[in-house]
Amino acid sequence: MAKSSPHSFSEPAARAPRLWVDQGLAPGATSELPARAARHVAALRLRDGDAVTLFDGQGGEWSAELLRVGRDRASARLLAWHDLERESPLTVTLALGISSGERMDVAIQKATELGISELVVFTSERTVPRPANSAARKLARWESIAREA
Repeated sequence: MAKSSPHSFSEPAARAPRLWVDQGLAPGATSELPARAARHVAALRLRDGDAVTLFDGQGGEWSAELLRVGRDRASARLLAWHDLERESPLTVTLALGISSGERMDVAIQKATELGISELVVFTSERTVPRPANSAARKLARWESIAREA
């Protein structure tokens, strides 16, 4: 019995890591992966020739093959477009009070994985005050967590 190739690109790789990229994607193009995605590729110990799935949040995804993998840099060649919609057709808004420590990060990650459409963060009478100068950093971090989830 013949074994199937783990690098079959005719359909989306079921177990290939999904990586978000913030640039336009085109068939046959070579894409330099963002620094975060490149570090993720290195952490997974992926090598040149390994399959990955790239998406830009605009709908659909691309099967891709890693070309050059380094510690802080990686590039991939786009192979095939797949018109898949992984987003929920439901519109769900979650109101979430700011929590301390990593709890907020985990709540955002899990809510995104469950398919929320919108997240409204609020403070309440019981919210521990946060310094105003870190608000922009926290918002950027939460957006990054949601995108990666």
